[in-house]
Amino acid sequence: MHNRILDELRETKIFDEPLRVELIPGGAVNLSYHLKSGSSHYFLKTFEQNHFAPSDREALYIMQTQLSKHDIAPIPRYFSRNHDFQVEDWIEGSALDKSDIPQKQKVELLAHTLDRIHKLPIYALSINFPQDWQSYIEMSGIKVSEELLQRLEDNTKCWLDTHQHDQVLCHNDLAMEHVFNGKQLVVFDWEYAACGNRYYDLASCVTINNLNEQETEMLQQAYSLFSNIPFTEIVEQMEEQVPLVDLTNDLWYLAARVKAP
Repeated sequence: MHNRILDELRETKIFDEPLRVELIPGGAVNLSYHLKSGSSHYFLKTFEQNHFAPSDREALYIMQTQLSKHDIAPIPRYFSRNHDFQVEDWIEGSALDKSDIPQKQKVELLAHTLDRIHKLPIYALSINFPQDWQSYIEMSGIKVSEELLQRLEDNTKCWLDTHQHDQVLCHNDLAMEHVFNGKQLVVFDWEYAACGNRYYDLASCVTINNLNEQETEMLQQAYSLFSNIPFTEIVEQMEEQVPLVDLTNDLWYLAARVKAP
């Protein structure tokens, strides 16, 4: 596959020789590489399971181009003909989870990043969690138990009641490893980004980063400060979204285990 990618990149005439790729460890679904092009450096991601992300890859590439103009995402440079890889600028710095700063500061930076994302004037399709849940169930091939059916019904009702309230651009996968702390904060991995309820994004951030009760309160306090939304409102609205986050994660991981290469 490396040879095919390099051949396609050569054909574009965008990248200089010699072209070399080095695997970057990590990634639950997709593979990432350090692309060296002459004296330039780029980030290359292959989409090993193009069907797995809920959004259209081409639309996401266009959205990332818009995000890069707001200095919150790397500038994308090339999107492959088969929509199975893309190249973007290499960002110097370290991921927030590897940064040598206190945990309190990391949590505050997460809150600041979420607030920045939620204020961006970027168009994105509205997320449809009930549709995604059904897709994950089909991918996993699991039998829907009475307990799961009840969770689906309860959470679908909650989603219908809340998803159109206070809709903003959401990242929906803001792990510390996706936030680079260099000259400026830059966010990676936008493949689950969509327009949705900001409190789902906050609750998802808590779960993804395994924040404890004290750290969760830090995130809520900091987000309240940045957004000017009352702390009590944030706590109440996030609590309502937790079951949706839990269901989404449970079904995603079931599907990921089946679809993993």
